[in-house]
Amino acid sequence: MGNCALCDAEPPVAVVGIAHDDRLSFALPSRIEVGTRCLELLQGGHRQELADRLSSDFEDPGPGVVVDHLARSVISTALLPPLAPAVRAAMADGFVPLREVTGAGGMLGPLWPEQHRLWLDELGPLIEGDKDEDDCWLVRSPWPALSVPDVLSVLWRWVERDPYPTDRAEHADRIREVLAWSQERARYELEDR
Repeated sequence: MGNCALCDAEPPVAVVGIAHDDRLSFALPSRIEVGTRCLELLQGGHRQELADRLSSDFEDPGPGVVVDHLARSVISTALLPPLAPAVRAAMADGFVPLREVTGAGGMLGPLWPEQHRLWLDELGPLIEGDKDEDDCWLVRSPWPALSVPDVLSVLWRWVERDPYPTDRAEHADRIREVLAWSQERARYELEDR
């Protein structure tokens, strides 16, 4: 799995549910994965130390705004289950749970090149009771020089170009087209933007 959504410095141990607030000029995800120290700071009300830990990738629209919102908006906390051995082994081979990088796992998983995808029931739900079976895909990049997020960036730019696909079959054809490109073509498309 990825790292803590707040500090990006430690593996996540819990999923925190966050209430939405229409008064804010920004939106946080409804659930974020946090590491041990950030969870302790959040639960203990240590706002300044938590603010100091925010990664540079975490957009804070003003000093302490995100931390203040988090401190008053946590609605649930659930510990993450330990990773199954099959998932750990796949991740050691470069596979990434598709649900960590896109919300379109159910559509992309079956279209991903067969040698670069796995379906693992062992991945299981992120949240107890979450029965979304489309989230059991693990994928790795079909091109060694690009990460899975890079692949998705190239893929979505190509798939959503004009004219936008009007049906699911055309959408799927564009996805297959990109995933069949050479690494050189994919790198060109990534760097050209």
